[in-house]
Amino acid sequence: MNDTVRTPTGQQRNRTSAAQRAADNGKISQEQANEMRFIQDAAPAEEDNSGTIFDGKNNHDTENLSDISQEDQDNLKKYVYTTVKAFEYPLRLGESTNNSEPEHLHSVRFTALARENSRVALATNSAIDEENKSWFGSDYADYGVSGSLEAVDRTEQNRLSAEQAGALALLSGGAAGAALGVKLAGKIGEGTNAIGSTLGFIGGAGAGVGLAAGVVERVRTVRTLGLIDLYISQPPIARYSANWENKELGALAGAAGAVTDAIQNSDMSQLLSAGTGVGELGIRSAIKAAASLPSSLGITGEIGAGVDLASGKTPNPYKEQLFTSMGFRQFAFNYKFAPRNNAEYENVKRIIELFKYHMHPENDPTGLFLEYPSEFEIEYCYRGDINPHLNKISSCALTDMKITYGNQDAFTTILNTGGVPAEINVELAFTELETLTNNRIADGF
Repeated sequence: MNDTVRTPTGQQRNRTSAAQRAADNGKISQEQANEMRFIQDAAPAEEDNSGTIFDGKNNHDTENLSDISQEDQDNLKKYVYTTVKAFEYPLRLGESTNNSEPEHLHSVRFTALARENSRVALATNSAIDEENKSWFGSDYADYGVSGSLEAVDRTEQNRLSAEQAGALALLSGGAAGAALGVKLAGKIGEGTNAIGSTLGFIGGAGAGVGLAAGVVERVRTVRTLGLIDLYISQPPIARYSANWENKELGALAGAAGAVTDAIQNSDMSQLLSAGTGVGELGIRSAIKAAASLPSSLGITGEIGAGVDLASGKTPNPYKEQLFTSMGFRQFAFNYKFAPRNNAEYENVKRIIELFKYHMHPENDPTGLFLEYPSEFEIEYCYRGDINPHLNKISSCALTDMKITYGNQDAFTTILNTGGVPAEINVELAFTELETLTNNRIADGF
């Protein structure tokens, strides 16, 4: 195997490049450099310390790791990785043995995309920082080594950016405040003072924006370093759905040309000519409207339908299919885990733990809100590299997970293991978080 590790962004980097630079400058020994593991060198997230309520930072949502109980800190360590760590099933996925073809050439790689202010991201960045300092010293940034996880670039996705979401929240707060300000001004001034209403609008809008800014926090996602590599258990499926609605434009829509000509000729009377049909349409509508009056008196029956029956024709409804939106793609993955040894079982346990952990939300420091769960990046691979012949998948939410310990008929455990399940079945359901446009399709989605 070569001495490179594929990062979550798909780029190949040398494991020892940063360490070698430090050795060349006498910061560490060559022996230490040779033992160093790969360190992610993505650009760190930019920090904004302006300190205003409009800076997109909500201090009450920022948790210090020192405030977390020791038990929670110990539990968190299971999900913190300072270098790229892949959990595979089966073990040595895609590797050849005895010069034969690998058992599984195709695999799916899952990467959890955590919020940058989540516990796991904060703990990982803290651990990376400490590890870098121990290896390179406090000036490790001079060697091109980052002290934080890589931020996910969502500029190409058809989703609101963190800045757009923040602006929308401010706009909503301003609109709500303005409406309340006008209402209060009307109450005070008995609804007759236009200047008071205007001042109420302006003052309410400003107060609303200020209140919204106090609760808005623009949070990006970062790539965690614990990857999950699983064999492809069933043929990959990509389903695309477009939503169209049946709308009735009405017979008058067909007379649009006649109406336009009448307006241009400044002669509306020509609409009543027999050739346009507009006059007849108006008469029919009037008769049907009048015919509906008896129903209010308890007389049943479609009296107006007699006009259509007598003439043998009915107004053309001009029905059209109008496009409304694209549906969200969904992806399902089902796996049967039958560990052949303890190492493989430990990998299966960690895989299940990672999916469960990143699927669930996190309490904010106040306990009054739930922070959004992590998202997932899903990639189809062939022999460990991205398979360019299959569709790409955008960021997804893990919306459903079912774990069955045992097969359909019975629950069995492995002898002399203290109760290790002989078989574990896992069903995963993901929903893509952006609706695709044709430029994304052209990019391979």
